[in-house]
Amino acid sequence: MTLAWDVSRTSGQGGIRLGWEECQGWYYALTGLNSHDVLLYTVIRALRTPIADPERVADVAEELVRFRRLPDVEYREEWDGAQEVRAAADDFRRGPTGARSPPATKDGIAPREGAGRVGS
Repeated sequence: MTLAWDVSRTSGQGGIRLGWEECQGWYYALTGLNSHDVLLYTVIRALRTPIADPERVADVAEELVRFRRLPDVEYREEWDGAQEVRAAADDFRRGPTGARSPPATKDGIAPREGAGRVGS
């Protein structure tokens, strides 16, 4: 699953596109006059977790747009909503195959396949 965010729509010529891939985490691309012309593509090392806090992602985006550089800090904490993001991604993947999501327990968390089974 991949997400993209053009963070520099109003910053003049060229642009900055932030992207997110489930396994890799956040990356950015510097684009030319045509948004399909990628001049630089690299992982955002300031965001050290694949599912970073949205506020930290916005901080990094602002630094890139305003100063064309990454911040000097590293964000290692995972977002509080990371579990829900993973569950939504799993549900999305199951959708096209017709597989149903496992039923939620009383606390609202769906058990993983095979969880709680002991032998045959």
